[in-house]
Amino acid sequence: MNDQLQTAKDWLGDLSKIVSRQKTKEDYEYAKKRTEALGYLINRVGELEKDIRRWEKSADSWAEKNTKLEEENERLYRIINRASERNIGYIEQNQRYKQALEFYANEENHIDPFLYTREDSIPVHDESKVNEDGGKIARQALTGDEP
Repeated sequence: MNDQLQTAKDWLGDLSKIVSRQKTKEDYEYAKKRTEALGYLINRVGELEKDIRRWEKSADSWAEKNTKLEEENERLYRIINRASERNIGYIEQNQRYKQALEFYANEENHIDPFLYTREDSIPVHDESKVNEDGGKIARQALTGDEP
């Protein structure tokens, strides 16, 4: 309670004494109504001061909770960033796997071509691209090495 509120309470006590000394009923009723109104206002100010203290404590509590939530958000943001970085690596890895699978899935790469020599136009058997590769493309896709 602040000093001004205490002073108002003291005045209310003084006014109550004055009211009790009123000579006529009208003066007594008039002074009593004013005293009651002042009493109500003093009580209300006291209640509001309590409310303010409670709200200040609540605000402090919310500020603490907000700080904790901000810290948690920062922690989760770091986790998301690390996961995103790993995902980029997985995307690149999947692209390598896809290219290797496309190479081995292409039926033309399994055909053994016939080559002709210029001298006699006799077909010469050659290995397919898959046989020539010998799995090199697959190993590069798995290890991430450049061709």
